Amino acid sequence: MHWFVRFLAVAFLLILWPFNGFAKIHQIQMLNSKNKQSMIFDPDFLEIDVGDEVEFVPIDKGHNSQAIFVPRDAERWRGKNDQKIRVKFIRDGIYVFECKNHAIMGMIGAVRVGEVDDQDDELKKFLLNYQKKLAINKNRIDNLLKKLSVE
Repeated sequence: MHWFVRFLAVAFLLILWPFNGFAKIHQIQMLNSKNKQSMIFDPDFLEIDVGDEVEFVPIDKGHNSQAIFVPRDAERWRGKNDQKIRVKFIRDGIYVFECKNHAIMGMIGAVRVGEVDDQDDELKKFLLNYQKKLAINKNRIDNLLKKLSVE
């Protein structure tokens, strides 16, 4: 009888392996400064697969991560100050996030998930409007648009 229970346990694990075995966990650090830049996400851009997760880690105090642009029907997230947050991306598209406390300083980043359909015009309009609100680091929006290939 024990062999049958073991057989079922192994079979169950083998069935579940494809669903959990290929997802990756990526990390984005929230920093006060790095390489002579202030208030940054590192990296500020990721390309990931559907089902992958991103963990936002506050290395320095006073940061959070929150979604400010997401694909249609995708969920937004809002992390608390000084706390890690892990976000699972289950929809294709481009997601833009900021640190609410340092948004005016251009603390912004993006994640491209899977196959991206027609978000370009809407995304470009959003980012160019966002850029107008920045006090410093306005070039980060231009750099982000280049990384997203939306110019």
